[in-house]
Amino acid sequence: MIYSKKIMFIILALVIFAAIYFIFIHQPAENGDNKNTGENSQLENNTGNSSRTSVRVTVEKVKRGDLVKRITAFGIADATRILKILPDTQGRVKSITVKNGDLVKKDQILFKLDDTEALLALERAQDTRIQNYSRFLIQEMDYRDDTDDSDKRITEVKKKYLQIKKRHDEGLISEKEFKNAERVYRMTLEAAKLDRETVVKSQTGLTDAELAVKSAELTLKKTVSRAPFSGIITDLNLVLGKSVSSADEVMTLVDYSTIRITAEVMESEIPALEKGRNVKIDFIAIPGKIYNGTINHISPIIDEEKKTGKVEILIDNPDLLIKPGMNARVRLDSLIFENRLLVPRAAVLERDGRKLVFIVKDGRAKWEYIHSGLENEEYVEIIPDSTVGIFGVHENDIVITDGHQSLSHDTEVAYKEPD
Repeated sequence: MIYSKKIMFIILALVIFAAIYFIFIHQPAENGDNKNTGENSQLENNTGNSSRTSVRVTVEKVKRGDLVKRITAFGIADATRILKILPDTQGRVKSITVKNGDLVKKDQILFKLDDTEALLALERAQDTRIQNYSRFLIQEMDYRDDTDDSDKRITEVKKKYLQIKKRHDEGLISEKEFKNAERVYRMTLEAAKLDRETVVKSQTGLTDAELAVKSAELTLKKTVSRAPFSGIITDLNLVLGKSVSSADEVMTLVDYSTIRITAEVMESEIPALEKGRNVKIDFIAIPGKIYNGTINHISPIIDEEKKTGKVEILIDNPDLLIKPGMNARVRLDSLIFENRLLVPRAAVLERDGRKLVFIVKDGRAKWEYIHSGLENEEYVEIIPDSTVGIFGVHENDIVITDGHQSLSHDTEVAYKEPD
């Protein structure tokens, strides 16, 4: 029993000690911590809670400009120039200076054929020309152009022609006789125009010799094939030493530095389009990149079954990322509404069935109801309230376009100033 009383006394002592520790030692420390915490919280409030309550947002300016309605269509990318390269003459392949995938410049050499026979033919033609030129010089020295006799002959022919014409006009001779006289007169005039050098060249064979040289030079030139325009080499089908003819397709040259897209547009939308209008183009194979193009041609023909018309669009492709055959989505400028007050579409929210935007003023987001007019995929037109005539927003106002979905009025925001 005494033993049990001792145990009870020890337990009671421990409980009393724990109570004293909690009241006089532990509790003041907690009270101190709470006091410090309250002081820190108050300090944050005094500094405006900028680090804890500012909401990071993205902003843009309200602007005045043209609102463009666009038509969406689809098409396939195509190169503006594709050419099958054929040899200009037959012969054995002497050298190949390109390979598949090479980017070549205009007039760059693509391949050469054996030119041995062409060189021999040119030498023979040049030798013949030299021989005939020698004869030309000798005969030209002996040739005399009697100017007086020539003028006298022309005068006589002209006089005779005028006499016949007069008789023809009087109905004294037939139409056939008059035409013969007229032909003789014209031939005489043409012959008089020929200079001495031309006549002698013809008589000595020098003219034919010079033509033969030009022909041989052309044949030699045909043994070298050059790029007719800048582009990419593909489908190369040449083997060194193998003979080819002028009917063989030995490679393909593709120029897709400019891309052509033919899109089909509904017939009802065709009248709103014009040549030269802007086009926005994106490709499934090139995500995140938007290209600018222009309408190059609008077909006047409507497909009777599809009820669509074809529109040709051109796009610059300097980095050659767009490949022929890629699927494209095009948005063509159609109706243009000038001088409208525009806010980015992303800035417009709808709450309780009413449209609104958040305008940034003095670093805070201000809730402002708006009335909208026309829209496209980028902008919404702001029109005045029909009852009071107030727009709600104004040109150069800063509106929030991202981070505003759950904002409330007068929330402090952090943002980068728009350009």
